[in-house]
Amino acid sequence: MIDRFVKKIFAFLIILLFFAPTISGNVSLESIKLKANKIDELPIDFQSTTGPFPPPDCDMGLDTNFITGQTVISSVPSYLWRHGCGPTAAGMVIGYWDSNGYEDLISGNSSTQTFFVNQTIASGGNSSNPNPPGSELHYEDYACPEDAYPNMKTDDYITKSRTPHVDDCLADFMDTSKSTRNNYYGWSWYSDVCISLKEYVKSVSFNYEVVSYNLVWGEFTWENYCREIDANRPVVLLVDTNGDGGTDHFITAIGYDDSNNYACYNTWDHNIHWYDFSKISSGNTWGIYGATFFGISSEKFNFGLIWGNYSSMIKKDNDIIIDCNKNNVKILGIGKKSNEKLMIFSSNYTKISTDVFFGLPIGTKLIGIIVNAKLF
Repeated sequence: MIDRFVKKIFAFLIILLFFAPTISGNVSLESIKLKANKIDELPIDFQSTTGPFPPPDCDMGLDTNFITGQTVISSVPSYLWRHGCGPTAAGMVIGYWDSNGYEDLISGNSSTQTFFVNQTIASGGNSSNPNPPGSELHYEDYACPEDAYPNMKTDDYITKSRTPHVDDCLADFMDTSKSTRNNYYGWSWYSDVCISLKEYVKSVSFNYEVVSYNLVWGEFTWENYCREIDANRPVVLLVDTNGDGGTDHFITAIGYDDSNNYACYNTWDHNIHWYDFSKISSGNTWGIYGATFFGISSEKFNFGLIWGNYSSMIKKDNDIIIDCNKNNVKILGIGKKSNEKLMIFSSNYTKISTDVFFGLPIGTKLIGIIVNAKLF
């Protein structure tokens, strides 16, 4: 009985392989008219510009007495600004996953901001206690001198004619503070956040599968934000804290309520702050420019058939991201989940990143083949 079922499934796979539309890293998704949101006309990249303390008269958020029906991810650690809000916000995401089954990411306890947590965010010392010559890391190579707009200074490793250390922290992979990237001390580019998260995980462990990508406002919606929180995946946001229409700060978003407000850690204190979920615009404090999504898993399918409900499908870099719906996607295939054996199972996955998708997305449902897919 099982053998007949398996033969029928694979016969269907072969038919689908020849007749279904194909999506790969080199093919546009437009050809199969996937659901997509029109991207508002925003610049393709923006920077953070804030320092270790909130600006004067900074809006510290909504009165929590008026927050109702809240959903907040528990156990996300709160870290304070260390050589940049970008690596600090990303560090909270790494710290969260380290405390939830992926303990190779940070040495020791990541629930509080230990020495090892600081080295994960931005390695090296600080202005009062820099690493000595011969042991320079991120702070000594790139954050020094601690320049500020508009007087950019060349990084120390350049002026002192030394070879910089091998990248070993989030700030390194994010190019934070690097004068060669037009970053003043503590500044980072939005486009580098997802790269940093991927590269950092790769640098500390080959056991994990990672998905990380950016969505700017328009692609980034309330619905897909809430799905990330419901799936217990904190999100890094680039926002405009002072409402001048330009970005200035990265934060770690960890929750939502029933009035379209988002919750976050702001890198300046340990409190949870609440703000209106809205687009960046002049006069709108804490408006959102874009989000960095991140997920980690140890499960991968080399080849498989997938069917069920989905919410969207997008291409980011060379990955095709399938955002699933209602946690009822089913997969038949070969991969780590089944110890390299053929197996059918229902999953609680809410996101799939695949190199190639052959299939037919119809309305809210899809059926297709995934190749080299990571399951989250």
